[in-house]
Amino acid sequence: GLFDKSLYYSDDKNSPLNKYNILHLDYSNFSSPDKNIHYVCLKKIAINRVEIFFKTLQSCIKTFYLIRSWSTFIVWLFCIQQYISYIKYCEIVRKFKALKIALIDFDYLCPKTLLLAFKKNNIKTFATQERFITTFHSYSNVMVDTYYTASEFTANLIKRSKYYDIKNIVPMGQYRSDYIPLYKNKNVPEAISKEKNNGKKILIILGHHSPDHWFESYKEPLLNWTDQIGFLEECIKLAQGLSNTYIILRYKTLSWLTNKFFKNILDRINNCENITISTNYEESAYSYKLCANADLVIAKHTSLADEC
Repeated sequence: GLFDKSLYYSDDKNSPLNKYNILHLDYSNFSSPDKNIHYVCLKKIAINRVEIFFKTLQSCIKTFYLIRSWSTFIVWLFCIQQYISYIKYCEIVRKFKALKIALIDFDYLCPKTLLLAFKKNNIKTFATQERFITTFHSYSNVMVDTYYTASEFTANLIKRSKYYDIKNIVPMGQYRSDYIPLYKNKNVPEAISKEKNNGKKILIILGHHSPDHWFESYKEPLLNWTDQIGFLEECIKLAQGLSNTYIILRYKTLSWLTNKFFKNILDRINNCENITISTNYEESAYSYKLCANADLVIAKHTSLADEC
């Protein structure tokens, strides 16, 4: 994995923030990552479908007059769908009568209808800014009671933004940046220590993965297959010009490596002595361990680069 999501956890067994004392509510229909934690999939909780139907019907009747054209009909239909999601979540959340605080795992990915359901039931919500770059994206909006931001700069931008609805903004810093000093000269990956012992400098290059299918690649200006080939060509040239340096390419995912389109360029990398593509995705926070122990990191834009 890239890293374990343990931001809010406490190691104290008696703490309410201990992993095994927290109720984990899943909204994506994923299975529990740990059989010993309290884990509930919200979509599997039974709801009163008759009540949901009549509330939806009532809402449709009250708002149907707003439809003036096909475009407004599409918007109306979307809003009705969101309302259905909201009232479902409201009914589900009401079942957790002792719930007072919700710690949001991923700030802008959490469904807004669930956040509204928390608000309706007087449950305080807390979230932490996952990525610095999302400060500048209108679609990465957040609505919570308390929000821990990546910096004072991002906090000030968010305060002035119309895309955020937050009561308390607390500048905290990029929390995963702590991994860099934590792993510096510790937990050194074997791929690095072996080459350093041979007198090599270590260069980590962070690239973008590519889509699995050509029709996905065709519309991606940054992730398309042709761009990936060009990027790897430049990496090979760099490796050939730096004989005293060992280059490790690191990606978010590697499913694209099986694509025949990349066979020739990957063969060239395999035949180059001082460049490799990192394939360790079992060890937690491995990307951070690589970057922490590198002499230099070069990257296409990624949140990991921001954190370095």
